Parts: sequence; C-alpha cells; structure tokens
Amino acid sequence: MLERLPYEAMILDLDGVLTDTRSLHFKAWQQTYQKFIDHEDSLANFSEKDYQRYVDGKPREEGIKSFLQSRGLSFSTEKIQEIGTEKNLIYQNLLHMEGPNVFTDALEAIEHWRSLGISIAVISSSQNCKLILREAGIADLFDACVDGEEGKILAMKGKPEPDYFLEAAKRIGKKPDECAIVEDSISGIMAGRKAHFKGVIGVSRKGQTPAENLYSCGADTVVSSLLEIGQVPNALVAWEDFKSRIGERDLALFIDFDGTLADIVSEPKNARIKESVRQTLEKCSKALKMAVISGRDRLDVKKLVGIDSLFYAGCHGFDMSGPGCFHYQVDEAQKILPQLEEATLATASALAGVKGIIIERKRYTTAVHYRMVTDTDESYIKDKVYRILDGFPRLKAKEGKKVIELFPDLDWDKGKATRKLCEILDVNPTQTVAIYIGDDLTDEDAFTELRGKGIGIKVDVTGTRPTKADYLLKDPGEVERFLNLLAFSYTGEEKRWRVGL
Repeated sequence: MLERLPYEAMILDLDGVLTDTRSLHFKAWQQTYQKFIDHEDSLANFSEKDYQRYVDGKPREEGIKSFLQSRGLSFSTEKIQEIGTEKNLIYQNLLHMEGPNVFTDALEAIEHWRSLGISIAVISSSQNCKLILREAGIADLFDACVDGEEGKILAMKGKPEPDYFLEAAKRIGKKPDECAIVEDSISGIMAGRKAHFKGVIGVSRKGQTPAENLYSCGADTVVSSLLEIGQVPNALVAWEDFKSRIGERDLALFIDFDGTLADIVSEPKNARIKESVRQTLEKCSKALKMAVISGRDRLDVKKLVGIDSLFYAGCHGFDMSGPGCFHYQVDEAQKILPQLEEATLATASALAGVKGIIIERKRYTTAVHYRMVTDTDESYIKDKVYRILDGFPRLKAKEGKKVIELFPDLDWDKGKATRKLCEILDVNPTQTVAIYIGDDLTDEDAFTELRGKGIGIKVDVTGTRPTKADYLLKDPGEVERFLNLLAFSYTGEEKRWRVGL
C-alpha cells in the first residue's frame, strides 16, 4: 500500500464498499416486490440488473419510483410509502438475523489512510446507516456521516446527483477537488463525476457491478479491494481490467520512442527498435488511429520507426506529420528559434570542457545529454544551463532522464500535442479510447491530459516514481508484449480513417 495518496479526504459509500449489506438490500427488495405480484405481475422477477440500474445508491422512495417507471407503472404516494415501509421492515429483520458484514480490506485501508492524516467520511442514502455502523462497531472511524435521515431533513437529492457527497465534503472542510469518492454503484460513480471530485474510484468485488459498467459511466479506476487504491497496476497483469476500460470502443494509440519502443542508449543516434516491434506496430497502424510522439526531430523518429501508415509528432509535438501529406507545426515557436539557436551556442561554449556531454540541436528544441558524465559534473551542467536560460526569457527548460531540454516558452507540451492529435484523428472519448505509453517526465503531461478521458501507461523499471498514469510497464520488452496483446485483441478489422487526410 502506498505511503502517500493524492487526496486529502476519502468519502466512502456504505453498502458494497464498507459493508456487505448490499446483498441484504437486494434480498429485501426481492421479497418486498414478491408480495405485490398478486396485484402487479410486472413486479415479478426483480433482478440483479434491476437493482443495479434502478435502486442501488438511491434513497428508498426514489428507487421505488425508478423501478416502477421501468415497468410502466405509476403508484400513488401512499402506495410507494407502503412499499418502502415493507422493504425496510424486511431489511431490518434480515440485518438482525444475519448482521452487517464489514469488508476486512476496508478496515485495513481506513486505518492506513487515517495514519496518513487523510480525513474519512461515509455516506449512504439508507436511513439505517448509523444503525449499521453501530452494529458493526465502526462508527468512530469516520470524521463525518451523511445518511438518508439527514437527506430527508436537508431535502437532498439522491444519486446520481452528488448532494450526499458534497455535504460530506463540506462537513470535513474539503473541496471536491481535494477528495476521492469510493463507490460500487453506477449512480454513485455518475454523482462523483458530475461534481468533479479529484478521484472517482469504483469498487467491483465478486457479484457486484462489473468493472466495465463502472468505467463506462465515469470511474477513473476500478479496484476489487480498497487496499489497491493508490497503486498503479502493471498493464499486463491487469489486462482484464484494461479491457474493461475499453469496453466496446475503438482505440487510438500514442506512443513515445526512447525508453518505450527502444532501449535508452548512451548516444541517441544509436537507438534502434527490434524488427518484431516494428512488425507489431505496422499491424496496429493498419487498424488503429496511431501516432509516435517523441522528443526527437520528426524526420529522425520517422526514419527510425520506418512505417508510413501512422502519424509522427517530433520535438514533443511542435512538428507533426501524417499519411496523406498532412503536416502541422506550432507557428509561434518558429519566431523563437533565433533565441534557441543563440542559447544552444552559449551552452555548447560553456560546457565545452565537460567530458561525455552531448548537445543535440533539433528543429524546435535542444537536448543537453549528460548520461556519460560524472555525478560532480551533473550539478555543474544544470547550474550552467539554467544560468544561460536566465538571459533568454522566451525559452524554458524541462528535465528528463539524464537530459535537460531547451524549449520555446509556450503553452505546449506532449499533453497539448496529444490533445491536438485527438482533434486531428477525431478521437471522441465516447467512441474511442486514447492510450498513451511513455517513460519520461515529459510524458506526464500526456498522462495528465488523458486523465479521465483515456488511459496512460508509464514505462518504469522500478515502479516507484510518482505518475499520473493508470498502468505501468517495466521496460520496452513489456511494451512489446503489451503491443502484441493489442494487436491480437483489437486489430481484427482494418479502419479507413486515413482516407482524406
């Protein structure tokens, strides 16, 4: 379990997240509607799907109305109250006989979060929430509790409206963009997304709402245990979870070159990709919307990959090309190139005596590679580069793996380049999932851009570096295995997306 989480507060639903009373609620609803079969045959066969779609996560009477409407029925307020009262009596009896079962992973996770100083709140549309917490002996674990009784008093709307979550955040003194919500229901995920909570985390244990359904309605991630929250899973190990995120949608693949498709080498000019990787890329490029986004010059990376049927974005996206004579460049950057040239000459002069330094001038950027220098010289190099940059106000620097790159100081990075490529390729998140695979700090901008809209995969041999990515891969070898899975699973039909470009 991670020692740090990017949230100041966790707001947890009760049923299905903390306690296993969800099954008791389902039984109670089944038994309740069974009593009305003599009067309305259409109420028979209340199913798990009905529970997920119409009832789960909603205040009792709202759930009744929603289910009745699905059967084309409209009962009086008195009748709805009668059904609700009957359901509650059955539920309380089941609760008394079977007792609330608390998930052990939830208790361990809450204990860990509290040790990190994270505030914890619980919400439930159930009017039995406080009773359940007391019966389970966990009422003292929470900084706030918002339940169905208070929902009535405060006239709060139930899920998929976010009223309960917002009230809980208010009571612990936090804003939505500081909190994560943890939900097992479709309506709860929709509520968290609607209120723009920082994290919208789905829970899909055995027998609960499938992960694919939670992803499709807006979950950032889906876990089977609360102990998984904050961990970044390996994309190969979590292949089934990855497929759940995709669902029935198409794919668009954006991928970095150095450290992702090819191993990092001491001298950039010696980088190569394996022929087996090239063949897999070519197969993917015929069926998927696809681009290679690299810090290298566009023509350089295109030559190294050697496939004409995909898009290339060089210099971190300042310069793009694609099939059909497509070309795009950031025009404003060209006005800054004279300063970049001058700064490059000054840097080369200042570092001329450093053994092992490589200064790589590219069309829109300059990379200062120091992979082959001593540890002492690293500090000297960084100090010199940043001092030189002080004299060039239209330039900025970004650090990567043993490299500092000089850029035009514009609001442009791999994230913006990914967004532009999504526009060019008509990547609509409702129909197509954008996937970005990269290994460096500059790739974090793309992971951030796709957060909640696509999927980020970080290539990291240690698996310990902070990242905005959704999954990890260890090295280019695992990237190749992952690409082979993509090619096998998602390239059955050649697309004609390139026509007209």
